[in-house]
Amino acid sequence: MAHREATPDAEKETIEALENLPVRHFKLRLDGAELVIVGVVVSIGPSPIKEPLSFNAPLWKLAFVRVESLLKNQHGGEPRSKRERVGVLFPTSDDWSPAPRFEEKQDGIFLLRHEPQLGLPHDLFTALDPADFQPRTALQRVQSLLPK
Repeated sequence: MAHREATPDAEKETIEALENLPVRHFKLRLDGAELVIVGVVVSIGPSPIKEPLSFNAPLWKLAFVRVESLLKNQHGGEPRSKRERVGVLFPTSDDWSPAPRFEEKQDGIFLLRHEPQLGLPHDLFTALDPADFQPRTALQRVQSLLPK
């Protein structure tokens, strides 16, 4: 935050900075993702997580995503084939409404991470931010923002 004199140049810089916020946010999510894949949700089921009864409980569901293409992998190990599935926990509670909610046959780009602070198993990933799921049409943009 800063205080600047109101000039046409300062106004232009402020507008540009505000317009770039979504791109900066997406880039931060992409940089922080442990696994970025192109895939299709093949099934949705109950979560293996035992949740305490709570007003703000996430009400986890588990989506299995068939990996079609691996764009980034900081998780270690590569999927053995394009048919490998990745487990993605997602909240269904209204308290977690900005998080993506997956459906069978949903197809796109998944920016996935582990959330150890939530006490989730290490072999399951999450996508908790609206930017963590992108339509397949965003593939070129995603690839351009990944390190070479």
